Amino acid sequence: MRGKYRVRPQVEVAGYRLDLVVEGPDNRLAVECDGEAWHGPERFEQDMARQRQLERAGWTIVRVRESEFYADRGESVRRIVEACEELGIRPIGEEEREIDEEARGSAPVGEALSEEHEHEEEEEQGEPGEGEEEAVKRTGEYRGPAPLAAYSEESGFPDPRDASPTNVRAALRRIIEEEGPLTKRFLIKLYVAGCPTLHRAGKAVRSLLNRALYSMQKAGEIVVEDELGDRSLESQVLRLADAPRVRERPAGKRDILEIPPSELFLVLDRLLGPSNDSRPSDEALFRALLKHYEFSRLTEVRKRHLAKILEAYRRRRM
Repeated sequence: MRGKYRVRPQVEVAGYRLDLVVEGPDNRLAVECDGEAWHGPERFEQDMARQRQLERAGWTIVRVRESEFYADRGESVRRIVEACEELGIRPIGEEEREIDEEARGSAPVGEALSEEHEHEEEEEQGEPGEGEEEAVKRTGEYRGPAPLAAYSEESGFPDPRDASPTNVRAALRRIIEEEGPLTKRFLIKLYVAGCPTLHRAGKAVRSLLNRALYSMQKAGEIVVEDELGDRSLESQVLRLADAPRVRERPAGKRDILEIPPSELFLVLDRLLGPSNDSRPSDEALFRALLKHYEFSRLTEVRKRHLAKILEAYRRRRM
């Protein structure tokens, strides 16, 4: 491997013993080493049933056959490293650097470009200098848009790192049903607020939530629309399959980045009117949108986001 990983041999889980477990701060990977000795179809089916049970409990498993390992050791290791990267598991040195960077307020190494705003400064709704997520944890209550909804540790949302996918999907459905349509950015924030064991949504946690959401979308339970066309957390809007596509409401505890673009488009329709003859400047429109939702500061983060909103809006009206 490219560096030293935290690896534990012979880990017992739910009465089973895993050959190797590679550990990261947010997730774990099981590596099963299959010998070449033939144990018959019954043993093979037992192994597969065990794997399915562990996968339902949230484990990711990589199987490495003895013959494959000795034929191409590098390829076998590459498969394990790729699985580690997908789960956000990094070598010990890189992991420590990432923790240091997060402590200094920098984005973690390897973060997706579409999530670049996640740790940037936003309009605060609580105490000065207090982020909204921290305010939720401090007060124990999230006061969202109508209908009033509370998301705190008492909500008891399961930790996606060790919970069954069924329970994770049930918690996600509750949020989408109560708050939808909502952006994926806001959905993840509410899930963290309602999970007693989560304090932030790291890459591994987001990956597991995305996996659950994809399963719900594939089953036709929810609809996900990429309203800005860039697959960002601000662009992806989720709702139940039978719910209205747009619901206009006060900002509540949502930042402007957490309001669905389609909802902002409705406000822009009223601000500009049918003819759009007045042609106000972009900044004037940005400030009008902020004023509508009772925000005051036009930060650089908000300005960049509203520029994307305005560009998408104008494409729709062409």
